[in-house]
Amino acid sequence: MIPKIARPACWHCAPLPKPTVGWVAVAAEAGISRESLYRALSPRGNPTLKTLVAVLKTVGMRLSVEPEHRESA
Repeated sequence: MIPKIARPACWHCAPLPKPTVGWVAVAAEAGISRESLYRALSPRGNPTLKTLVAVLKTVGMRLSVEPEHRESA
């Protein structure tokens, strides 16, 4: 079972915590190394959609896309 971790509104809004067993478990279940997870979620990271979806699924979240709401002219 993956331990629950604090989830900021976006990964770039809060500094990543120091490596812990929780992050190692998240990386392992997502199928990536801890180093790759840290690199992908760092402020200068550029994760692939595949990595992002795998990490989100591991922590019990999903990515969704919604249409932009525009007022009728």
